[in-house]
Amino acid sequence: MTFQAQIITLYPEMFPGPLGVSLAGRALSEGKWACNPIQLRDFATDKHRTVDDTPAGGGAGMVLKADVLARAVDFALAPLPFRGGAGGGDCPRAQTASSLAHNPHPNPVAPRGPSGGRSSWSTREGEGLQVRPILAMTPRGKPITQARIRELSQGPGVTILCGRFEGFDERIFEARPAD
Repeated sequence: MTFQAQIITLYPEMFPGPLGVSLAGRALSEGKWACNPIQLRDFATDKHRTVDDTPAGGGAGMVLKADVLARAVDFALAPLPFRGGAGGGDCPRAQTASSLAHNPHPNPVAPRGPSGGRSSWSTREGEGLQVRPILAMTPRGKPITQARIRELSQGPGVTILCGRFEGFDERIFEARPAD
């Protein structure tokens, strides 16, 4: 398998959905790509598995909580072993969603990496690891183009963050920048 699509969502049962039919469905069944939906609620730490809250700066509506999103993004972006092109197999995971939810990062919204920057988000082929870029589905984001899709298809995969309610707590984008 050469391409892994991680989809962080409140509705994992919706996937692969239309991606499971036609050419994409045939490629999925042939193992040319994988669709891995991730339940966002698995990363909530309270007994009600709460994923939403009022916006930190005030305003109407509810937004997805930054700490829950950060734990889910960190899980989804766990490095893959570098495969160097076609071939490969299943993508092993260092932690499961349930073990991560019970062992949350001490400061779940703080940037990762030694420099505190985007180092944990980049491809690290020299270390034998690759990390997937993240795309946040939001009307305020930049439109995805065919050129960007071609670029993404050459990598190990993508993580897609699906919104809900009024959107995302903006602090997640300060701590875990999305493409």
